[in-house]
Amino acid sequence: MWYEITPDEREEWARNAGRADDSTAPWSLHDDRETHLISIRSTDADVADRALADWLERNPRIKVLAGSRAIAAIPSSSMRDGTIVQGDVLVEVRYTIE
Repeated sequence: MWYEITPDEREEWARNAGRADDSTAPWSLHDDRETHLISIRSTDADVADRALADWLERNPRIKVLAGSRAIAAIPSSSMRDGTIVQGDVLVEVRYTIE
C-alpha cells in the first residue's frame, strides 16, 4: 500500500497537530502490510516522526515494535508528485496489528 497526504489533508493535520510550520514539509509514507514495515521519507526525522504519530493515531490497531525504529540519510529522492527532495531521511518502523 502507498499513502501520501494531500494538500487539504496536510492543512487539516497541521490544524490538529498545532504545527502549521511543518504543514508544507514534503513527506510520504509507505505501509508494507506483508512485511509489517512502515517507511517514511521526509525532509527530517522530526517531520517523519510527526507523520508516523498521525498515521498511528488514525490506525489504532497498528502497534510499533519497541526498538524497531531505524533512520537513514538519503542524498536525494523523488516524491510521488515528481518533486525532487535533496538531503531527506528515511525513517522505518516494524509493527504488529492487534
